[in-house]
Amino acid sequence: MGEVALVRLDNKVVVMTDIDSETGRTVATTLAAAGAHVTGFCSAGKSADIAAAIEGAGGKSYLTEGRPESPEDVQRLVQETLDQFGRIDVVVNGGSTHGRIVGTIFDITDQEFQSQLDADAKAVIVLSRTAIPAMVKQGGGSIINISSVASAGVKGRAMRSLSKAAMNALTCSMALDHGPDGIRVNCLLLGPTLSQQWLNNPDQLRVLEGEAALRHLHTNQDVANAILFLAADESASITGALIPLDAGRSLAQH
Repeated sequence: MGEVALVRLDNKVVVMTDIDSETGRTVATTLAAAGAHVTGFCSAGKSADIAAAIEGAGGKSYLTEGRPESPEDVQRLVQETLDQFGRIDVVVNGGSTHGRIVGTIFDITDQEFQSQLDADAKAVIVLSRTAIPAMVKQGGGSIINISSVASAGVKGRAMRSLSKAAMNALTCSMALDHGPDGIRVNCLLLGPTLSQQWLNNPDQLRVLEGEAALRHLHTNQDVANAILFLAADESASITGALIPLDAGRSLAQH
């Protein structure tokens, strides 16, 4: 038998958004533990703690304040990343919630509509198009978008379904457009992630777990492990994939 290969990202450079979140922090430290250096946007109040966690896991970091949908902020982040590390190997477009999660089209305000599309679709476009030229120069890279199983269309989740479906469509288009340059583009479709919110509501947690084929919710570490694989050379032939990560909850919709 051959030796078991460990997934590594030695000296690869990862640019992330949504690094402030519990999931983002877990992703950042997991990639750092695999040998990566991590840069991204982070609020001033959390930057020192998250930077220490990344460096404690074994990677170097560069964190700055900014908005992923802002071309000026993103240009600054990408340029600082290149100045400090000389390359960009991986982009993780985290997405985030900037408006109403629950509601029909009659509930969504114009401001909520625009802010959520900016946080999802526009942010993917802005960071990706700023980072891709550097990735092409070095022979390729991996872009990972974080979407939701709600992208299939969920009752009472009109805005979330719309914005996440846009991320899915962008993933497939980008995979086709940039594959010849060695850029892989994939998307994780997340369901409810196990968090303190659900642990504080055991009755609701049991309902969610009962809806999952595996009878549990995925964790932040599960998300980080999937991103690690999609970032690494072990997934070199995977692109344009929309991968559900929800312990099988979305299977009930089939």
